[in-house]
Amino acid sequence: MDQTRRFSRATRPALLMMALAVVAQPASAQEPDSAKTLTFASGDLQLAGQRLEVDLGTLRVPEVRGNPLGRTLTLPVVRFENTATNPGSPIVFLAGGPGEPGVGAVQGSLAPMVLALRQVADVIALELRGTGQAADSMQCPEKDHLPLDRPGSPERYRSRVLKHAASCIELMRRRGIDLSGYTVEAGVNDLEDLRQALGAEKLTLWAFGSGTHLALEMARRYPASVDRMILAGIQGPDQTLALPSDGDAALQELVDLAGSDTAYAGYPALLDTLRQVLDRLDREPVRVAVLPKRRVVVGKWDLQKRLADAIGSQGELERIPASIVEMSRGDFTDLGRWAYGFRRDLSWSAAALATTCASYASAERVERIASEAPASMVGTAADYPLPDVCQVPGLSRLSDDFRAPIHSAIPTLFISGTLDGRTPGRNAAAVAAGFEQSQQLVLRGVTHDGLVRASPTLVEAVLAFARGEEIRDTVIDGPPLDFVRLYPRSLATEVIRRLTETNYAATVDWYHEQRRTSGSEPVYDFNERVLNTLGYDLLRADEIELALVVFHLNTEAYPGGFNTWDSLGEGYLVARDTLRAIRNYRKSLALNPDNGNARAILSELQRRAPNAEGRRR
Repeated sequence: MDQTRRFSRATRPALLMMALAVVAQPASAQEPDSAKTLTFASGDLQLAGQRLEVDLGTLRVPEVRGNPLGRTLTLPVVRFENTATNPGSPIVFLAGGPGEPGVGAVQGSLAPMVLALRQVADVIALELRGTGQAADSMQCPEKDHLPLDRPGSPERYRSRVLKHAASCIELMRRRGIDLSGYTVEAGVNDLEDLRQALGAEKLTLWAFGSGTHLALEMARRYPASVDRMILAGIQGPDQTLALPSDGDAALQELVDLAGSDTAYAGYPALLDTLRQVLDRLDREPVRVAVLPKRRVVVGKWDLQKRLADAIGSQGELERIPASIVEMSRGDFTDLGRWAYGFRRDLSWSAAALATTCASYASAERVERIASEAPASMVGTAADYPLPDVCQVPGLSRLSDDFRAPIHSAIPTLFISGTLDGRTPGRNAAAVAAGFEQSQQLVLRGVTHDGLVRASPTLVEAVLAFARGEEIRDTVIDGPPLDFVRLYPRSLATEVIRRLTETNYAATVDWYHEQRRTSGSEPVYDFNERVLNTLGYDLLRADEIELALVVFHLNTEAYPGGFNTWDSLGEGYLVARDTLRAIRNYRKSLALNPDNGNARAILSELQRRAPNAEGRRR
């Protein structure tokens, strides 16, 4: 769930949307009696080091129900057969985003959960409308970048963003796509179609992020069709727009955790320092060199947006304490690199735009956000480009009844992370108040993206609930955060300088020499993630060639790190070099056969271009 998160290209999720176009077909004109057809064929997938026989299928649904002349959508479905003696209701996984790939998620970090839940019932991953193969046709690219010579500002960007949204809607119209069919209500009808096509009396819904938004509406509209629900990262009916106070609470917990880390023992008042930095940027925006001959001016809103976007990601949150200290010393490089990438990426998903704007918010929610924003460290940045973008003609809005509280007797497990500022525990508590049979599970120190990492303790708790048992522990400690350390000099900045002023070979030699002679008090941080993060910053900024060079350097520095090869493969994928992408994903898998991300993308690349390697030899 991202706001430009929700609409724009986030590199890894966008690539994973490709991962199960395996069975997807393009949308077609609607045919009689075809809209509710579910078909399966035998196949296999690698899951947590195991090759499993699965059913690969498609569910055909009308793009807009009630329109006999409309298109039919074909949604990919994967079914993992149960190992139970007396299986329960089929368990259907609904991914977040909106727009993230359900099948990619279950092949990756959630694979251990899938294997466990098969002991209870069939596990089914459904690609929701607008994802999978359809994701490409619903992207709205924009070559016009936001200006770099002035600080970020929603008011300054407003006319440009509204123009882009209008052109996106028009592009969908020209492609024959009816955006009124991309709402939570339409997704609920798809789920009911799936249940009927399976011949199942009920479904158990297992959902994450915006997938919980869909699951909760299913519980309201078709209560007799739902057995139980496992919801992680709750987005209730009127929780689409984020409250500034939730972002502030996550930042407070973050600095509390950093305060117990020896690296930040000398910085006891990081939030006070952050407020001082925000005040300084409000008074005096800063011009930052992010690349040779590349400058960007950053202000208060840029930092607010940076913080709001980081709140959902463990890796990004681990960077924030160091960034706060560096900014207090006058070094705004980290913020500048983020802002450079943010302003150069205006590519949106029309499906996510339509779905989010249809859900929107009640007048009371909008008023509360406005009242909290002035005193908040993140302000309204978490929701940008909402609310303005939802006023563009051509986007539907669900009725106020949709945002009303839900009252239900369906047994439901609500899972939340204390570091999740996007779908916080407060969301779960508010929704759970309307459920007669609810249990809440709190993951201490876990971020939004951490909710989809299936730790053994979490798997045990979810499996118990799926069996109809009471969970033993209502609070589970997540893994400790690995905060970025403070060093006298920036390795990322020096590597960029040397790559652009000398050459790759000289930079590699310099890197190895510095690392070899670093001693007990190194000047640079030689952690593997430093160059990996730099590579992704460059990739987001569309500096693809330079990103590839940085990823290459990291593979030379850490040849045994599976993630360095995975990232290099992803870089080549963005560069549309399929052959090199395949080769590097294979190297990653050789080092870590459980790398579900690499396996999902590799299988799709090989399916799309089975003879790619032969043609290039």
